Amino acid sequence: MPVAHPGPRPAVHFTPPTGWLNDPLGLTWHRGRYHLFYQAVPDSTVWQAWCHWGHASSPDLLEWTHHPVALAPGEGDGGCWSGSVLPGEGDHPATIYYTAVDLADPDQGAVRVAHPQDEDWHAWRKGPVIVRPPAGMRIFRDPSVLREGDGWRMLVGAGYDDGRPAVLTYTSSNGTDWQPDGELIVGTALPGIMQGWECPHLITVGDRHVLIVSLWAEGEAGDVLAGVGRYAAGRLEVDTWCRLAQGPGHYAPTAFLDADGRPGLLFWIKGIGDAAGEWSGALSVPYLISVEDGEVRLRPHPVLDGLAADVRGSGTGPHVISWRPDPASGPLTVISAAGTDSTDNTDGTGGTGSLVTLRAVPGAVEVSAGGRTAGLPTGRDPVTVIVDGPVLEVCSGRGVLGLSLGASVRASPGSGE
Repeated sequence: MPVAHPGPRPAVHFTPPTGWLNDPLGLTWHRGRYHLFYQAVPDSTVWQAWCHWGHASSPDLLEWTHHPVALAPGEGDGGCWSGSVLPGEGDHPATIYYTAVDLADPDQGAVRVAHPQDEDWHAWRKGPVIVRPPAGMRIFRDPSVLREGDGWRMLVGAGYDDGRPAVLTYTSSNGTDWQPDGELIVGTALPGIMQGWECPHLITVGDRHVLIVSLWAEGEAGDVLAGVGRYAAGRLEVDTWCRLAQGPGHYAPTAFLDADGRPGLLFWIKGIGDAAGEWSGALSVPYLISVEDGEVRLRPHPVLDGLAADVRGSGTGPHVISWRPDPASGPLTVISAAGTDSTDNTDGTGGTGSLVTLRAVPGAVEVSAGGRTAGLPTGRDPVTVIVDGPVLEVCSGRGVLGLSLGASVRASPGSGE
């Protein structure tokens, strides 16, 4: 359910023009602009299974222009769920690979394609279903397609009937006909718990490969996991797993390459909403991804550098605060305009008049709001705190966390609670 708070829209956190937003999809640099697609329900501020693909574009990942919906239910689709975009190459046209769902059982989708009808990608025409779920699946969705040698490889998020999460893989020599090629990787079943790995993305970072998956368990969106390892011939051997995000905010990131070819991630932030009931859901700021000492690192994209602010700044933002956790210096507090601590929120978010406290502890920073505390591991890098209207986003370099605030906030160091 959306969490409604008063105040303006965030300035640099993307929100839908109307209705519901969740997963970002297929962020692609095309003809001098970034094209962003996203899971949308334009006529509802709560999630519905009849999802659409919204569409917007930007020259810089900050200022967005909304475009007509790219995909909508119909033509055999009960809903158009998550997937990816493969830019055109040679004779192979640009293609959306998306999850076509039957509303009677949306957890088991089929992979379908769509192609643009104009060079600016403003209109799309649906094509055929190209892959259907194999036997033994409880969850099957969210295709991600990448070029491999002279052909293509598709990853699909999955969950077996016995509770094991997995990423399945398919290959094609022409981009049209696809053959199953087993499992990229499979997880461990937990007794009595149905699991699935959603929104899989395999990213090349230098000489390493990083698998990003979002953990679905018992019908609930959970953690975002990153596995660093070695990929060859359709199989991934993971050396190190880490959590990039755990509730209540960030989930279902999409991978992208920026205009300079650098790999990055863009997340959905849950729980951001509008008191007037016009829109619900926001996306994170863009992050660049790297691997250091065998572990994933995130940092806000350099397009945000111009928004840096002193920690004593005030107002709705956007502000980007660089804070180096130091137990001796006391906590960093972010306080809404009302300046009171709202502890009646049970979902871990803030609220009108809420106070958020960031406190350094050995190896981590603790973020407290609404009577709950979540931790982010820290390292040598400073913590980035992004204040943007109703959104507070925290990146420690080793993970991200997002919260909903009131309309106007200020930040100050060492002020205690």
